[in-house]
Amino acid sequence: MNSNLRICKSAAAKIDELKSEKLADQKALIDCQQKQLDSVKSTVKTEMKTWSEIVKTNIGQNPSANVIKKVVRSTVDQNERNKSFIIHGATEKEDKRPEDILTDVFFDLNNQVDSVSMRPQVVSVRRIGVQKSDKSVARPIRVTLTNSDDVKSVLSRSNLLKKSPEEFFRKLYLAPDRTPEERK
Repeated sequence: MNSNLRICKSAAAKIDELKSEKLADQKALIDCQQKQLDSVKSTVKTEMKTWSEIVKTNIGQNPSANVIKKVVRSTVDQNERNKSFIIHGATEKEDKRPEDILTDVFFDLNNQVDSVSMRPQVVSVRRIGVQKSDKSVARPIRVTLTNSDDVKSVLSRSNLLKKSPEEFFRKLYLAPDRTPEERK
């Protein structure tokens, strides 16, 4: 029994020693991570400029409210355009709504791809421009999705429409939504 007691005491001492080593290792790791965090904070502090400093540098003076509004509008407009794409070449027929055309396009693209099918969340679908009495010239369709990644996915697959067995899809062209300046 005496030997069991010695073994237990020896094991307890070894456990205490291992615990102490583990705590020391964890403290060293925390200190190292704290140094890295302090270094990152320092770098961010020295490299970071505020938005107003950048605007002041670019303008050379304090920006007016109108300049700030234009910059904000431009940024918001660009973010909205990144969530949209345009379908060109879809003829305007009484029985085909833009929503139906979009559903058909997604269906055709999904049928041509063996990988994961697209199921983007659609925010809006509408024809853009003024409808003319001559319906031979089709107005483009603007499609707005919930995020820009879905738009990139659709546009990356759009070349498959040219390989479609149906002539209607081969005539379609999908393009990113651009400003008039970007279209030139």
